[in-house]
Amino acid sequence: MFDHVHDIQHTYRQLVTALSRPGTIVDLSSMASRIEPVPPFNPVMMLLAMTLLDGETGFSLYQAGTGTPAAATSPAAAAISHRTYARVAPTDRAGYVFILGTDTDPRPAIESAAEGTLIDPHLGATVFLEVGRLRAGADRDGADEQAFQLQGPGIDGTIGIDVDSRFDWYSVRNERVSEYPLGVDMFLVDRHGSVLGVPRTTRLAKAGEV
Repeated sequence: MFDHVHDIQHTYRQLVTALSRPGTIVDLSSMASRIEPVPPFNPVMMLLAMTLLDGETGFSLYQAGTGTPAAATSPAAAAISHRTYARVAPTDRAGYVFILGTDTDPRPAIESAAEGTLIDPHLGATVFLEVGRLRAGADRDGADEQAFQLQGPGIDGTIGIDVDSRFDWYSVRNERVSEYPLGVDMFLVDRHGSVLGVPRTTRLAKAGEV
């Protein structure tokens, strides 16, 4: 059974590791497997929502086919609110933005996410993007896989990752972090329980372009 204290604390520590050591893929499959399924949620996404949201936080949620945030009455948004007491907020004022499904175009969500202010850059949103699969290294064995190189604080030299996604999410992300300290932090999430942090301080480029 899911332990709301131990499992959430462990998940939070793993997220801190992922964000402070970009390129490090953490495995949350064990905790996610103990959560009661809530279609259409990737269980890892629900685990992240349960870990980070509470009654004082606002979130925005995107699903395939709309390009606009889900209403508070949508089944997915209602499921988050029911489990976390968090409220739906406009994307540009939400602390957390969830992009559900590998067939959801993430660009409208990333473009609309809050980037903070020069006085309060910490008000920039954290975006959770579901991708097909994450792998460390630069090997590619699928037509939709994309190889990237990461550089910046917390990284010793350069780290390579493979991200299976059909969308150009990275160009929009790079635009949103081009005026540091403004920007968004991101977590890439797959259905196998792998999670990778991409903070706004990380330089992200297609393999060979660094």
